[in-house]
Amino acid sequence: MSQERTNAPGQRRPASDANQFSAISFVIKQYLAGVRTAMPVIVRGVRNDGGVEPVGTVDVEPLVSQLDGAGQIVGHGIIYDLPYLRMQGGTNAIILDPEIGDIGLAVVSDRDVSKVKTTRQPAAPGSNRRNHFSDGFYFGGFLNGNPAQYIRFSSEGIDLVSPTAINMTAPQINETATESITAKAPNINQVAEGSVSISAPEIGLDGALSQGKGENGGDASFGGAVTAEGEVTGKGVKVSDHGHDKVEPGEGQSGGPVNL
Repeated sequence: MSQERTNAPGQRRPASDANQFSAISFVIKQYLAGVRTAMPVIVRGVRNDGGVEPVGTVDVEPLVSQLDGAGQIVGHGIIYDLPYLRMQGGTNAIILDPEIGDIGLAVVSDRDVSKVKTTRQPAAPGSNRRNHFSDGFYFGGFLNGNPAQYIRFSSEGIDLVSPTAINMTAPQINETATESITAKAPNINQVAEGSVSISAPEIGLDGALSQGKGENGGDASFGGAVTAEGEVTGKGVKVSDHGHDKVEPGEGQSGGPVNL
């Protein structure tokens, strides 16, 4: 029994019809060449780039080109309007939408999903087509470069890093750690309608601290002793160097404060 040899899928050779097996094998290969399952793609267009909106779609270009009967490379066109994956359960989601230039995987459904995409409900196939590019879904995150903004999970803990800002908004923000919490960004903003609570064995602030200047400004209270290496000033009066008025003996002022 002769064996068919090809340089490209579906390329016909003299051995293709040498016998019944070879002829049937050629027909099957021709059919399978048109069946799409999964392929690496690059994103060429995005609808909804990080907005708090329903999941959008992407336009992608397959990275593995086609071959014609002579073995010449033939590039694919753009595949439009493929829904992409977003990690979401109910109204809870991580919004991490694709960007142009991302590399991912397009997975092709075995039936026409156009009606499902439109209604987001169970529906009959939109047509008789099967394993077609148009019925694909995009999964991102393959073969991409180093991230600049990320959440990293490691044996040393969880790192939240941003080159611009970290914003947290909620009715109440609670941060609890048995050892440490690390967040790195030029600006970290926490906005709560109720309260912000930070609980840890030790909390270190490395930078200037400002309190009580906004509309939510108020008093500060500490449950333990307060120690300052620098000056402490209250209503314009320094704690480490000040006098007392209405003192009758001497020159009318007391000496500096002393430890009791």
